[in-house]
Formats: sequence, structure tokens, C-alpha cells
Amino acid sequence: MTDRPKILQGTDGIRGRIAANEKLQGSSPISFFLESGFLTPEFFERYCHAFACCLIKTGYAKASDRIVIGWDPRDREGSFNQAAISGLRKAGLVVIVAGTLPTPAIPLYMLSISAVAAVVLTASHNPSDQNGIKLFFGSTALKLLPPDDEMLTKMIYEQESINLHELKETGFIESHENKARKFFIEYCTTGRNSWINDNTDLSD
Repeated sequence: MTDRPKILQGTDGIRGRIAANEKLQGSSPISFFLESGFLTPEFFERYCHAFACCLIKTGYAKASDRIVIGWDPRDREGSFNQAAISGLRKAGLVVIVAGTLPTPAIPLYMLSISAVAAVVLTASHNPSDQNGIKLFFGSTALKLLPPDDEMLTKMIYEQESINLHELKETGFIESHENKARKFFIEYCTTGRNSWINDNTDLSD
């Protein structure tokens, strides 16, 4: 395909229908997505690997830096979640797993532990047969701007010939599910962040 788009992302990350068990039959997960609109676990792995490589290439991160990942509950089998984690680890980043949380909780937790970036696997309000990826920068919690999207897309294309199955997961993985959940609850129930105060009855 010669007329590939310069930017794969939409207005808020990338999302689409999922094909968890689709046999690509020689087609790359990138080509498969462009031709069919379907996202596969292999696409998630490549997308997240390329994102981590972009962070390292630009000097925004270095191998062994921490990146936070979380998701909504739509991936019941976990194949997309685990593929994304694998891609990040194969780039050498330490993956902090926040687990199932609302989207805002992930970048907030990222800021609280000074991680270099965050990844949220969600299709937001889209139907359950879809999934997606949202990315956040660590110092600001801002999402990618169009030049960032273009750079990431270019990296994805450049890495298409790399056999990710041959790469080792050199980055460590840490579970922060309980810590992240506790942090978000405390953040939301702090008076300056919400309508809740010391006299609010939360017993029900």
C-alpha cells in the first residue's frame, strides 16, 4: 500500500473494531487495520512498542523508565492488554500496571509516580466490539499533538518489518492495581477535587 495515511490516529488516539482471533495470513497487523479497519492484539503490541521507541529516540525517556498502563473492562480475555504490555516491555520500559480504572485515573497516577508516559486501552463510549489506545505524556499528562501522531505513525511503518516475536521483554513489570485504585479514590474524595467534604455521607 503506497498511499498510507501520514497519521493513523483520530482526534483522541486510535480505535476500531476488534478481531482478537483473526488469522492475518501473511498480512501485517498494520496493513490489516488499514485494509479492514479491524484492530488485533498484534496491532496493539506494535503500536505500543513504537510509542515507547519514540519516547526513547527523542530523549523523552530511556530504557528502564516507568510507563503506566490501564484499561477499561471490555477486553475480558486480556489478549489486547497483554499484547500492549509486551510491546512496551520489548522496548525496555518498566511497565506499571494500573489495571481496570476510569481513563482519567491512569494519567493522574502517572503524574503521581513521575512516570514518563501513560497508555490507556479503551474505546471510550464506543460499542463493546471496539477497542482503542490513548497516550499521555508524563510531564504534562497531555495527549499527542498532530506532529507527535505523525512521528509515531512513521515509527510504526518503519518497524513493520521487525519480527517482534523475536524480541525479548527486557523491561520489568510491576502491578500497582491496588495502589492506583486507592490513589484515585483518595484523589476524587479530597475536598479540593470534588463536592465531597468531611460531612458527606458515603455509607450507601
